[in-house]
Amino acid sequence: MVSGDVESQTPLIGQRGQLVTKDIEVDIRRDFILKVYGILATQIILTVLVALPFVLVDAVQTFVRDNSGLIGFVTILSVFAFLITFSLKPEWIKTHPYGLITLFGFTVVEGVFIGTLCVFLTPSTVLFTVGVGVVIVGSLTAWAVFAKADFTGYAPFVYVAGLVFCVVSVFNMVISALLVLFFSAYLVIDTQAILGGQHKYQFTVDDYVFAALAIYLDIVNIV
Repeated sequence: MVSGDVESQTPLIGQRGQLVTKDIEVDIRRDFILKVYGILATQIILTVLVALPFVLVDAVQTFVRDNSGLIGFVTILSVFAFLITFSLKPEWIKTHPYGLITLFGFTVVEGVFIGTLCVFLTPSTVLFTVGVGVVIVGSLTAWAVFAKADFTGYAPFVYVAGLVFCVVSVFNMVISALLVLFFSAYLVIDTQAILGGQHKYQFTVDDYVFAALAIYLDIVNIV
């Protein structure tokens, strides 16, 4: 009787163990998501703070207009230097706090770059662009969270197509519109990769810097 009871309870113990494991995995993924979006929020705030003087301070605008070529060259070079670092030193980026320091350094450079662009735009154009970007990003993020379809498997195809359009022309209006669509697809893919679950591709919990960087770049490219 005793041995029979033990045997009958074994499947229950196994099921409970699986449930506990799943609960732990869910908690770990939830903490990862909170960390990623906390970092992302900090990046967006930092970008706005860095770019704001370029919009509001006349002296800064005058300096940028007088030295636009040099500033553009230095910022673009710095952006590529950071991106190369992210690509070639993935293990170093995963090491705390070097990954976060590198990420926020990149964010400051992006803030300068965006601020420089804003100098040559009217305030109404800047506000309209930001407003449209917020609507697009918010809608796509909600869709990625609640959509049952898994879009992460299309990431390689979207990546290649995006490169092709970048090479063809980034200044053509039609190409630019298509690029927005591709980066919108990236936003959906990256969001689902962060959420994890049953999606084909997903970030590991150690990839929080890369996950935040991916969403940040998606947002910047859409806006």
